[in-house]
Amino acid sequence: MAKVAPYHSSNPSDPDVYHDHDNCPTGQQIPAANRVAGTGGYRLFALEWGAALS
Repeated sequence: MAKVAPYHSSNPSDPDVYHDHDNCPTGQQIPAANRVAGTGGYRLFALEWGAALS
């Protein structure tokens, strides 16, 4: 599990979270066309629990 630059989805139906690990299954499902660099002001997706951290 390596840290990567933060990214999030531009799809309004996706959860309002960002990802920052290369092995996050949820983050890997974001299509390249919907992947946006940065946190978007969202909470970090907690890979360990499969939920967003407050």
